[in-house]
Amino acid sequence: MLDTNEIITSEVLSFETLLSVKTIRKRIRNLNEVLIKHGAKINRKQGTGINLEIFDAPGFHKFRRENMENSYRIQYQNNVISELIDLLVSQSDYVKAEYLAEVLYISKTKPTQSLKDIRTILSYYDLSLESRPYYGLKIVGSEFNFRRFLTSNYVQKYQFRENEAEIYLPQIETEEKRHYQKLRDGIKGIVEEQLHKQNYSMASNLIDNLIDRLVITVIRIKKGMYMDTGSTIIYSEEDQEEYQLAEKIVGKIET
Repeated sequence: MLDTNEIITSEVLSFETLLSVKTIRKRIRNLNEVLIKHGAKINRKQGTGINLEIFDAPGFHKFRRENMENSYRIQYQNNVISELIDLLVSQSDYVKAEYLAEVLYISKTKPTQSLKDIRTILSYYDLSLESRPYYGLKIVGSEFNFRRFLTSNYVQKYQFRENEAEIYLPQIETEEKRHYQKLRDGIKGIVEEQLHKQNYSMASNLIDNLIDRLVITVIRIKKGMYMDTGSTIIYSEEDQEEYQLAEKIVGKIET
């Protein structure tokens, strides 16, 4: 909201953050309880959208600076949590806490201490962390929510490993990154070509978001992870342009 003076809809915020509209609205309520004490508030008008109003600039910017300083203090903890999640996501089976501690060079109690935070993060995407005695930990949830999570802020960290034995071989990691980039470049070319041919306009950040979603989709399908759509999607006449564009993009990617 700081990047634009325009009103933003909950749906656009949902698309950009990969959170549900319901979660966005809950976050806004929680944010306002804090912001109102520090010189700003989020206005939400039914049927119009959302914007950030700063009524005490010095107070608000002081609040932002203090939060940034605090974020540096907890950066280490966040990095550990992020690495734990990345490792859990890359495994299709249960992973023991001892193994997580060993490969991340942390104490054996660290994974256990971080479980509450990990469960909270996963809950934003309707995923959960299952724990079984003698087996370990495993992220569980629908394929739709897995893809939604992977296309979030973890997308650049996600390691596309074929098996856990390759986990700390630098040459494999480099090769995976090249594979990921090659795939992304190919899909980006297809999306941009079809948008141009159809004379369809999209903001650059939304195009990048769409490309990331498509990359994750292709990788998950190649791993045999399919999504149950539940039922046939019916499009209205107003959606026909988008539907035809989507069909052309999908057809090119399949080819």
